[in-house]
Amino acid sequence: MADIKNDVEYLEESTLEGEYDDEAIAAEKKEAKEAEKARDFAKPFDPNALLEVRHLRKCFPIKKSITGKTLQELIALARVKRSFNR
Repeated sequence: MADIKNDVEYLEESTLEGEYDDEAIAAEKKEAKEAEKARDFAKPFDPNALLEVRHLRKCFPIKKSITGKTLQELIALARVKRSFNR
């Protein structure tokens, strides 16, 4: 019986320590995105490019509330990089 109690205590402690912490994972992903943006903006623009786009994002609202606030959106483009040369 003592073994079962110890196992339960171990499981409770391990979940409280943050093994499955969604906030930490979200923070890591956000940090990685910010680092990628910083690297992209540190690169010089192409002098031969007629048009250069970095981090293009286009969203369409799917569902709105009564007040007009967007509740859900469809992400058509996310973090697109494109360069058009002359």
